[in-house]
Amino acid sequence: WEECALVGMPRAIVVTHLDTARTSFEEMTRICAETFGGDDPDAVLPLYLPVLGPEAADGHAPLTGLTGLLTRRVLDYSSGERAELPPAPDQEEPLAEARDRLIEGIIAESEDESLMDRYLDSGGDSIDISTLIADLERAVARGTFFP
Repeated sequence: WEECALVGMPRAIVVTHLDTARTSFEEMTRICAETFGGDDPDAVLPLYLPVLGPEAADGHAPLTGLTGLLTRRVLDYSSGERAELPPAPDQEEPLAEARDRLIEGIIAESEDESLMDRYLDSGGDSIDISTLIADLERAVARGTFFP
């Protein structure tokens, strides 16, 4: 991580095995932010939230899909094939909170000073996803944001 930072290489974090017993996505996200975010806790934020199936007796909860924070769509793999679905009602609140934090993190790294005003004025709905993705890509390329 440090060597990549020294040469200005973009970095991203990939977390696997979220479906194993005693694994906490929230705890893993916190640890990644503390370890890789430096002084900025919003420099490391997830792009997706895991969707877990029912927990078994051994604590194992199968990962059945991912919820894209920018697209607000669930990529469901529970059938073995990819299906794109809307989030379940019980996923709406955590999705909205994580999405708002991600968008605010992207906007904080954006070179477009008017984005925050547009975001606050509209509740986040007037900013085109392609604009957010472009700003996200620039922040990752600069090495100031780590998805």
